[in-house]
Amino acid sequence: LGLITGCAPGTMVSGPPPVNHVVLLWLKPEVTASAKERIIQLSRQLDQISGVQQLQVGTAISSPRKIVDDSFDIGIYMHFESIEQMNRYLRHPRHIELVEQQIRPNISRILVYDF
Repeated sequence: LGLITGCAPGTMVSGPPPVNHVVLLWLKPEVTASAKERIIQLSRQLDQISGVQQLQVGTAISSPRKIVDDSFDIGIYMHFESIEQMNRYLRHPRHIELVEQQIRPNISRILVYDF
């Protein structure tokens, strides 16, 4: 049965499913390179918030493949052990402050994927 379902015996996980949180940012044209770097550096500090299991921040990788959307400026990836942990992170004052003071004033578009 383990081979049919794709799981080896003993690898079943109980409890809430983990959550991946992907944030893509498109910056306003007038945002300077130094402001972009500041957003990246401040975003990297978000792993200090309780519940963040993994964090990666970077810029889009240019690609000639038509299926790749490389139009965004900054990508942020986070992994949480549960939806509850992600929701606590989203309400955390440090997260709210970064979004309201540093990110929102500098973006023309934001797109989030949670799965």
